[in-house]
Amino acid sequence: MIGQLKNLASNKNYKEALETKKMHFKRPYKGQKNLTEVRKSVQKFLEDSFSDTDSDSNNPPANAIKNIVQNDYVVIKLAGKKSERFYVGVIISQDAFDEYTVKFMRKCGKDKSTFPENDDIAEVGLSNIVNVLSQPSLIKREQYVFNENLEHNLT
Repeated sequence: MIGQLKNLASNKNYKEALETKKMHFKRPYKGQKNLTEVRKSVQKFLEDSFSDTDSDSNNPPANAIKNIVQNDYVVIKLAGKKSERFYVGVIISQDAFDEYTVKFMRKCGKDKSTFPENDDIAEVGLSNIVNVLSQPSLIKREQYVFNENLEHNLT
């Protein structure tokens, strides 16, 4: 392309060379957005990010859950490779760095949970705790039923 531009310019077709150059840079590559679309998306991103930081300074984040104590039942969000999964667990202990030791439960039935035969225990950060649940009621076969409507897809 540059060689063609040099040839056109040397043949005193300077105007044609400039038009060819403009046409070359006006055409976006396959899948590439044009410049105005990019500017709009960047501007929207900046507006959204600055408006979020201003509102966060006045209000605490939605997932900021305080007053979690031992034996509280919680909903925990864990990120997988492709999606996020939600689990129910009970707080066993807490360390000084807002890390909690949680014993996870297993879903059995639509609205019932139970502890697995082999304990499933892990350390979880405060940022992964989505909700604190009320104490469940124990029914037959060591199954627990929570009063809250668990809107998350528990696994």
